[in-house]
Amino acid sequence: MLSAIIVTYNSRGHISRCLDSLQESRAEIVVVDNASSDGTADLVRDRYPAVKLIPSPTNPEQEEAFVLDV
Repeated sequence: MLSAIIVTYNSRGHISRCLDSLQESRAEIVVVDNASSDGTADLVRDRYPAVKLIPSPTNPEQEEAFVLDV
């Protein structure tokens, strides 16, 4: 299985276009949200129920985000 892992931080204005482009793929889609304050995690949770959302309580360095729970 192929997985698409997207790490976000305050990306509400951009994440929909990214996720919409991946919807037709057969890949597992995972979004790691690094404590966004703009509602990114809420948007993903509400509009993309098939996406696995991993909310991080902090904004770690990008390398740390990949090992949270993926």
